[in-house]
Amino acid sequence: TGQIAQMVLPNDHDFVRIDTGIQSGDTISPFYDPMIAKLIVYGEDRNDAIHKLQTALEDFYIFGIKNNLNFLRQFIKQPAFLRGETYTQFINEHPEVLVENISFCPIEILAAVCALDWFSNLPKITSNITYDPYSPWQSNDAFSNSIKPKLNCQINQLNSQGKLIHALNCQVTVIQAKISQELKFILHFEQREYTILARKMSSILMEVQFNDQKLRLHYYQSHKLHDIVYQGQNFYFEIVKQNNTFYEDEKDKGHLFAPMPGTIILIHVQPGQKINQGEPLMVLEAMKMEHT
Repeated sequence: TGQIAQMVLPNDHDFVRIDTGIQSGDTISPFYDPMIAKLIVYGEDRNDAIHKLQTALEDFYIFGIKNNLNFLRQFIKQPAFLRGETYTQFINEHPEVLVENISFCPIEILAAVCALDWFSNLPKITSNITYDPYSPWQSNDAFSNSIKPKLNCQINQLNSQGKLIHALNCQVTVIQAKISQELKFILHFEQREYTILARKMSSILMEVQFNDQKLRLHYYQSHKLHDIVYQGQNFYFEIVKQNNTFYEDEKDKGHLFAPMPGTIILIHVQPGQKINQGEPLMVLEAMKMEHT
C-alpha cells in the first residue's frame, strides 16, 4: 500500500496486453484488493510466451511501493515452471522462489548512485553561488582553479526490507558537471579508479557510460534512498555522507518511518522529553499485531 511514485508499463511491445486502472501518483489503499495490474503476453507456443513474458517483466517498473515484480521475474525462471509443472502447491514445494536474490552491485550501479546523489544535492551545493552571468562560478560545471571537488561517501546496499547487505566506501572526484544533466567523474573504489560519464535522461531514466559501455537504468529517489533496476533486478541503496565539505543534510533527523500502514494506539513520551536508546516511544497496531 501507499503512493505509486512512478509506474512504467512495457507498452512498446506488440505482444503485451496490460489491464490496469492505476497510474503514477495514484495511492493503493489498504481497504481494497491491492492489485495494480495484470500483465498478459501471447506467443506462438508456451516457450515463446514465457520468453516474451521475461522481456515484458524486465521493462515493467514500479517505484514508491513494495510490489512483486522481482518475485515474478524470479518465478518464471524456475526450471519446474519452465517444464509446465505449475499447480496450487508450487510455492510450498519450491520455497526458494520466495528468497530474495541479492547480488553485489556492479560498478555501473555504484556509479549511478553516486551521480544521482550529486544531482539531487546540487541545490545545496550551489545555493551560495553568485548570479553574475560572467562569473565562472555561475557555470555550475565543477570549475576549479586548482583542485577538483571530492566527495567521500559510504553507500549502504540494502535488501527490499531495508536491511543492510553491504557497506561500500568510495570517493568521487568531479571532472566536469552540467547542472542536473550530466556529470563526468572518477569513481575511486577498492583501490581502483573508474572514469564515469552519467546523464539524467528523465526523472526516472539515467545513462551511465564507462569502459566503452553505455547502459540505461531506471531509478527512483526518495530522500537518501535510491532504487535502481538493472537487468531485471532492483538494487536498493542508502547514502551516508563522510567528510563532505559541500553540504550537510539534517532534515531527516528526528523522524520515524513505519514499514506498513497501521494505527498508533499508545504514546509513551511527551514533546520535549529526553529519552534513552532502546526506550519505548509508542505502540503501533498493524496486521492484528502490536509493535513497540
